[in-house]
Amino acid sequence: MVDTPLESLAASQARVTRQPSVMQLTIYRGSREIGGNCVEIRAGSSRIVVDVGIPLFDADGGPFNAKVLEGKSTEELLERKILPGVPGLFAPGPAPDAILLSHAHLDHTGFLTYAHPEIPVYATKGTSKMMHAGGVFARGVELPRERFRELMPGQEVVIGDFRVTAFSVDPASFKRTALLIEADGKALLYSGDLRTL
Repeated sequence: MVDTPLESLAASQARVTRQPSVMQLTIYRGSREIGGNCVEIRAGSSRIVVDVGIPLFDADGGPFNAKVLEGKSTEELLERKILPGVPGLFAPGPAPDAILLSHAHLDHTGFLTYAHPEIPVYATKGTSKMMHAGGVFARGVELPRERFRELMPGQEVVIGDFRVTAFSVDPASFKRTALLIEADGKALLYSGDLRTL
């Protein structure tokens, strides 16, 4: 008896053993320092980056001098290891599905201007407004309107294979959020800067 092409395909797929998908976390910055947060999370075929911050301290432990950024291209900043080499965000490679911002402080948002300009950016409306005010009055980083996607505290948003829910955590910093990120039956709570619950 000869199998039809469809039966052969079904039989070959039945023999393939699939590995369960696992949420993967890469901390590019922020695990051994205060500020400069940049975390990549992968699940299934999706990738998100949480925070894209400027470090507070340089490689020698002194205060980070933001003037080193002036007039420098993304490539120069990658070569000097000032920007973390996140594929598709700053470095070459496929772009992540989204950038999520926990709040407006520069140690969480400061490198946004160097990120690939087509990547959507998720943040609360309060974070977006604070970034706009910082851009207007303090030469800070602004969140371009065409990239902004609103995170509303307590409401789940689906980004690729991820489910993301923002939670307000600190009234001292306007609209600072913790992010509950769920995928593959796993959950990660990213606190940004958490003071109290």
